[in-house]
Amino acid sequence: MFAKLSHLKYHSVEVKAGDQVKKGQMLARCGNTGRSPYPHLHFQFQVTPYIGSVTLDYPFGNYLLKEEKGYALKNFDFPLKDQVVVNPAKNEMLAKALHFIPGQRLKVDVEVESKKEKWKKQSGTFSWKVLTDIYNTTYIQCEKDESAAYLHNNAEMHYFTNYVGKKNTGLYWFFIALFKVPLGFLPGSNVTDTIPLNMMFGGIVKFLQDFIAPAFLFLKTDYEMTLKEAGDILSSGDLEMEAVITKKMLGRKTDAFLIKIKIAEENIKINVAFKEAKFKISCQNEQE
Repeated sequence: MFAKLSHLKYHSVEVKAGDQVKKGQMLARCGNTGRSPYPHLHFQFQVTPYIGSVTLDYPFGNYLLKEEKGYALKNFDFPLKDQVVVNPAKNEMLAKALHFIPGQRLKVDVEVESKKEKWKKQSGTFSWKVLTDIYNTTYIQCEKDESAAYLHNNAEMHYFTNYVGKKNTGLYWFFIALFKVPLGFLPGSNVTDTIPLNMMFGGIVKFLQDFIAPAFLFLKTDYEMTLKEAGDILSSGDLEMEAVITKKMLGRKTDAFLIKIKIAEENIKINVAFKEAKFKISCQNEQE
């Protein structure tokens, strides 16, 4: 497979044949050499190195698609003709807040309002630490109960990959709230995904789903994250996001969780509301 970039500015190419290149490296400047009335970039993948070769469909890794009410994040997708797309601008505050470094320690305060004891006893002050396993996978572990939330950050996207432990703790709701967060997007942008079934369902319904999958899937948990208006998101203004988690059975909503997230220079605050309880989680770096 070969990549072709056309109409580059004359004498602007900064690499030569045989060079190894990396993401973010300057290759050349956009121009209008060849049959081109104005500066633009023609980019394609093709099966041979020759002009006129058969081209190949190749998706964009991450981009924002303009919609009537904002922007939708698309991953490895194909923009259609006449659609307006935007390159996600990295938000430095968001990137810093979700950059968890092995050895980092977090002080976490959890407040719970509920009539049920199983939720109320999750209140308290906890210490979380950031670690890596033998596969160099980063995870956050609660020192009290040793629950762990595994994550990945590729400098464009933060997302959690797995959770191990009791599914009623502050760390569990931290995992659910920040399940998938792009590190660059605009006010009104939204990102959608599906949370693994074992994270939200249990008991007989999960057993039945495991038994008949993949022939028939009747359980689903939708995740939708939206960035709200909150000052100048490209600089130092606080960020406010909202996540809605919807559990479905046979296509019908069975439960919903509303999560509000506020990220400031000094902490991350998460409020989770559902039928049985309300969680307030405040997370900040532990002082040395």
